[in-house]
Amino acid sequence: MKSCLESLSTEILFEICDYLTTFDILRAFIDLNHWLDAVISSYSIRLDFQFVSRSKFDFICRHIHPEQVILLILSEKTIPDQVSIVDINISFDSLERCLIQLHQLTHLIVEATGTLDLLDGARWEKLATRTQIEKFCYIMDMIDHYFNFRLNFARGTTCNCDEKSLLEPFRSPFWLEQKRWFVACHKQKWRHDNYLSIYTVPHFRPHSVQFPPSDYPPLSTAPAEIEQRIFYTSNIDHLFCDVVRLNLLSVHCFTKVNSLTIVGSVLPSFDNLKFIVDFDRVQNLDISGIDFLSANEFHNLVAHAGCLRHLTIKEFDPLLILPRHIYSLTIYRAVQSASINLFCHLLSHVEHLAMTVESKEIMIQLIDRLEHLETFSCSFSYKLPNLDDVSVKWLQQNTRRLKTNNFTCRIGVERIYLSIGDNW
Repeated sequence: MKSCLESLSTEILFEICDYLTTFDILRAFIDLNHWLDAVISSYSIRLDFQFVSRSKFDFICRHIHPEQVILLILSEKTIPDQVSIVDINISFDSLERCLIQLHQLTHLIVEATGTLDLLDGARWEKLATRTQIEKFCYIMDMIDHYFNFRLNFARGTTCNCDEKSLLEPFRSPFWLEQKRWFVACHKQKWRHDNYLSIYTVPHFRPHSVQFPPSDYPPLSTAPAEIEQRIFYTSNIDHLFCDVVRLNLLSVHCFTKVNSLTIVGSVLPSFDNLKFIVDFDRVQNLDISGIDFLSANEFHNLVAHAGCLRHLTIKEFDPLLILPRHIYSLTIYRAVQSASINLFCHLLSHVEHLAMTVESKEIMIQLIDRLEHLETFSCSFSYKLPNLDDVSVKWLQQNTRRLKTNNFTCRIGVERIYLSIGDNW
């Protein structure tokens, strides 16, 4: 008699597997019957070992067939109280013994701490040609590729070669012309220890950049036109800009910055900043590290930042008028009670607010008067003796909006978090 699963076609079972982790697939279907074993053993597996416990890793290894694996991600990343898959220094020999068994492997990502033999570009080339990975090459409109690694070397590793010499094995025609696989290197001495990392780009390129940089872009094998695309016109999660050290004479513009932090004595003019950052893409701006904030420079800057949604400032200044497209705000210093009326008037459109207040009374006014407020993170400028009194019931009794609106509340040691919904 057939089970319900056996009545499904192989194609439908494969679609179900596409939504499951490898561990869940094997635990759910293996050893139920011979037909299911045969179907699952023919399913192409994508193994992602970035976050996995040792018990799950062992289970997968016991039940997987090497010829099923088409993608493999090995990483030192781990979650709390779990065992990292790559928790020791790997050598090229040990990695090669593993990979050569995976006959259908087409995608490989390795992130690990290893020994210096991993710097042998010729050995990587020979290994790639012995797998299915070698069949895939660089495509101009999709700059990332199928083979990526970031190899860190243990603290104290002795390597007397400079960065240029370390990259030389990755400059062969195979790497630069046939595959167009590009590699970058970062070597740094800190106190008595050497830190060395070598990685493929753009996959492992830095996503957080300090400007002006002392070591950016990193030395790489990419030609100049590709280097520009990888390190300046690709997405940057966070750019930290120190205007004190700013030198506009040797600037490449970052065109896809999500979050920008500017620190210094004064806010530079937009005419200067536009040579560093394309503000059309910036969504988060932190200028709380500016000592003196000119209202004119601020207004000129935000007028050119149409995608800007979140702003972080040091303190409330009524001269800083926020345009409507900035609806999320963080303020570090407490707003004085005498300014609360003006604050609520100028920022009536704000939907997300994180700030410090002087009293529970001011907190109540903000909740009631900012009609569009959806999330509110509130800390107090000094410890209130009766903060323990604040509860869901207290908020309902003492605020007008929360009497009639759905809301959730989390009260921490020093901060209150509110999420406010619609009316009942």
